[in-house]
Amino acid sequence: MTADSDFKRRVRERMARTGERYTAARAALLGTLGARTPPRARHDQTFALSRALAAMEIVDPRTDAPYSEAWLLGLGGGISAQVNTFVYEGADPTLYVGTRCNPQYAYTADFVVRAAEALGLQTRTFETGGAKTARSQLQQALQTGPALVWVGREALLGVPERGGATPWVVLVDDAHDGGFHVRDCMAGTLEVPEEQLLAARGRLRKAKHRVVALHGTPRSDPRKAVPAAVRTCLDDLAGKRVLMAGYERNFGLIALDRWRDDVRASGKRGWRARFAPGRPLMAGCRFAYLWIERVTGGGGFRPLYADFLQEAGHEQLAATYRELGSAWTALADRMCDPGVPLLAELRRAMTGAQGPLTPAVAEGLLARADAELPPEWAEALYDDLADRLQDLAQRERQAAERLQAAVS
Repeated sequence: MTADSDFKRRVRERMARTGERYTAARAALLGTLGARTPPRARHDQTFALSRALAAMEIVDPRTDAPYSEAWLLGLGGGISAQVNTFVYEGADPTLYVGTRCNPQYAYTADFVVRAAEALGLQTRTFETGGAKTARSQLQQALQTGPALVWVGREALLGVPERGGATPWVVLVDDAHDGGFHVRDCMAGTLEVPEEQLLAARGRLRKAKHRVVALHGTPRSDPRKAVPAAVRTCLDDLAGKRVLMAGYERNFGLIALDRWRDDVRASGKRGWRARFAPGRPLMAGCRFAYLWIERVTGGGGFRPLYADFLQEAGHEQLAATYRELGSAWTALADRMCDPGVPLLAELRRAMTGAQGPLTPAVAEGLLARADAELPPEWAEALYDDLADRLQDLAQRERQAAERLQAAVS
């Protein structure tokens, strides 16, 4: 299935002029045509998959346009919840809030494989512990088109790792002159030397040198995959996909109950102890805002999932999940309150408006928290946060019941 024959002609003209392969010439032209630039990227895996499909000229037969990240999010399993707190001696407490189907980070290939196979495509996954084999596997994958490649994001971008490598998926379009065309949902189009990409691929212990290649013919009616995809989402919301034994209350909507209880609890496990006013609380608020707003497209993936439901013809459900997205954003806004000058400065830093949020910049902001974070604001936050989490969990369960009724 093809779209825009005039654009394809321009790609071939560039190929003849530069000697580039089709995917490289197409990627270069897409990068120079503002009117053809896809909507802003939302998430690493949906971005990489959507761009791979576009490069393969696989389009949505309903619109003759590229598949949206929203559609791929829905087919991959959609939304869920996961909440974990990590406390290590000598370090700030860490709060992790996952809002996509588990696992949100690219520890496995399950999400992209589910989404691709729901479209009717076939996938092939390569993994190896050896650098020599890793080189040949990537070249083999690129022979049939662009490849989804797992990397440690910090090593790819040449920045320090704060707590180990972040599993991340990028799209590798093509190879030339000892390097690769790489598309990243946040950094854009990059030219990465071969050795740097190889090093980044080797940084992941559980996905070392992983590559996923796509092939096959897509199904003629993509809507047929919707019921099964929604059921996968419902299983996640119900906590049926637990990644670690003994942490059953950390996955699914019950994780919101656990979070609420921790905020209200007294003693050393309660938030007033673990995330005490000052630096510890600011560290928790920072991570909450990051996970809910910055790596999801906003609203804990709920607005993006609402777009999927809209595309699938469930308009009322879409409206419900947009409202939930607003509630998640309001929760993040409350925890990183723009009315508090220090938190407003932190938010600007996280958006990149003042340059990259390096570990040194983050440390400088956190170091000011004990003196500049108002104690009365902090004390009021605990009770308000618990109330908001209770309301959010109730609304999420009501929405899930409606989602269940829609596919039943």
